[in-house]
Amino acid sequence: MKGLSSMINRKKYNGNSSSIEAEGGSSAAECNSIELEEQGKKTEFDLAHLGYGQGPATLSDNNEVTDILDTVQDAKEADDSERMMPLMTALKTYPKAAAWSLLVSTTLIQEGYDTAILGSFYALPVFQKEYGSLNSKTGEYEISVSWQIGLALCYMAGEIVGLQLTGPSVDLMGNRYTLIMSLMLLTAFIFILYFSKSLGVIAVGQALCGMPWGCFQCLTVSYASEICLWR
Repeated sequence: MKGLSSMINRKKYNGNSSSIEAEGGSSAAECNSIELEEQGKKTEFDLAHLGYGQGPATLSDNNEVTDILDTVQDAKEADDSERMMPLMTALKTYPKAAAWSLLVSTTLIQEGYDTAILGSFYALPVFQKEYGSLNSKTGEYEISVSWQIGLALCYMAGEIVGLQLTGPSVDLMGNRYTLIMSLMLLTAFIFILYFSKSLGVIAVGQALCGMPWGCFQCLTVSYASEICLWR
């Protein structure tokens, strides 16, 4: 009986050990399969990066970078040489640019002359008789102080509007076409002053002419400095 019981216990022990080994083998197989799947995903990830990533730099890429750096350096040297160029050398080298810069700058002369000459009309006897009122005390025609102040403020208000409109116009059309448009508008607005028959029409004409004058104030210097090649 003892021998029979020992044989039964030995078989049970062997069966338990074999089941434990089978479970361990299955768990090891599962771990190995998980590791293989992770390695496969990693390999696919690396292949995708290799397919879409930037490859090593070639000789043509290096040549393009060298050409860009050389172009930037040449442009910087040319800009420095033009800025340090003497006046007479610049006039001989770039006569058309100097003449165009001088022509653009004359718009400031025009603006200063127009705004200064308007105030001098108030003292002219012909202007006073045409647009003024008769003073009963002196028996002479004169322009009232209120009208003189109002006319002076009209073109100043127009200049403020012109200064505000110059920035968007330059962004939209550029310096050149903005200046050309201002000159064309000024030519049209001058006819209002030329055919005016009252001080009210003169006030409207001065306010409209003030807009191109305001454009000349802020545009002329920047445009001439872009054309000008020396300091």
